[in-house]
This record gives sequence, C-alpha cells and structure tokens, in this order.
Amino acid sequence: MSNKDIYKSLGIKPGDSLNNQQITRISHLRKQRDGVLMGDGATDGGAPAPVQSNRDPWVPDPTDAAIIQAIEHLDPGNDAHWTLRGKPAMKAIEMALATDRVQRADVERLCPDVVRSEIKP
Repeated sequence: MSNKDIYKSLGIKPGDSLNNQQITRISHLRKQRDGVLMGDGATDGGAPAPVQSNRDPWVPDPTDAAIIQAIEHLDPGNDAHWTLRGKPAMKAIEMALATDRVQRADVERLCPDVVRSEIKP
C-alpha cells in the first residue's frame, strides 16, 4: 500500500490539513505496511506473526504522542521552528519535549508530510 493509498483510504485529499487522529492513523498504517507492528515468528505461509499487545493500536506510543503534539504546536510564523526546507526544526521539538533524544527519523516516521507551507496559522 503506497502513501497515496493510505491517505485515500482515510478520505484525505491533497492539501487537507491533518489532525492528531489522522496523523496517528497514518503512522499506524505505515507501520503495518512496513512490518513494524509484526513479530519475528512465522505463521502459515511464512508471514510474521502479529505482535500481541493490550494497547489500543490507534493510541500512539507516549513518546510518539509527545512528538506529534510538539509538532502540532510549532508556529508557522516562527522561523526558529522550521528548517530552510520547511520541515519541523529538531531544536524546537527537542525544546518542547525537554530532551535531545528525538531523532529526525522519528519525526519523519510520524509526520512525513508536515511542511511549514501547509500549516495554517
């Protein structure tokens, strides 16, 4: 399933603003697609066995939720919150979370399509 298919399955059209729930669902569907939500044990046909969890799959990991919330609170009018390419600035996210342990890969995994020009002030 491509990113375009994921967006289409959720009824999201190009140019639509995304809310927290949509971002979480997109992230979940990408993890499913990429096998991140799968275990390493094989089942019939050699497919990995799903990871058993009591956690609601639509509720993000607390760290993921904090990163998403930090991104949602970035100010499109504040140059310090964005890179020159319009991506969320890591320094702004790290300051919001009071940690320097957030990786660009986490931001891209959770919110790959967030760019400054598409955020409505």
